[in-house]
Amino acid sequence: FSLLLSIPLMFGICAISNTFIPWFLGNGYDDVIPIMITLSIIVLFISLSSVTGNQYLTAINQTKILTLACCTGAIINVIINFILIPHFNAVGAAIGTVVTEFIILVIELNYIKDIIKFTELLKMSINYLISGIVMFAICFLIGKNLSATFITTFIQIITGAIIYFGILYILKDNFFSICISKFISIINSRKNLYNKN
Repeated sequence: FSLLLSIPLMFGICAISNTFIPWFLGNGYDDVIPIMITLSIIVLFISLSSVTGNQYLTAINQTKILTLACCTGAIINVIINFILIPHFNAVGAAIGTVVTEFIILVIELNYIKDIIKFTELLKMSINYLISGIVMFAICFLIGKNLSATFITTFIQIITGAIIYFGILYILKDNFFSICISKFISIINSRKNLYNKN
């Protein structure tokens, strides 16, 4: 479920950055665009590390591993910031944050590799990555051909959602099909309850 939602969010934030920043923050904030694009990647890493760390390692009383991962990430973050910020300013800090979150995820995955394998995560991600990349390309093109306004961003978001979930439906992604079935089941049960009342 984390992969299902975090991958389109990552690609979506990246795709709308060029049209979102100008109208949301105003003129003079163009330098925020590459920062936002860079930081969009952490949506995926934080989403997965919240599952591996907060939900799994904490549940099995392995908070020391979680602490080790976070401390290691913090040290690496300081080193990367020291190297990159003088050359790339805020973008350097953003890169440091992304690398830090990735390192934390890798450490956590390494400790639970018998439960969750990285190769399995990649296999589960294939349909979401395909859908996300196609969604990104189309939403990015929309932004390139329209002015930077709220309406453009709205169109990009709606179009992106339709494309992403539409492709998953076409690909007959197993987990997405289960989610749709459960959603329909909940709606039907509420309708039946309403009709009885």
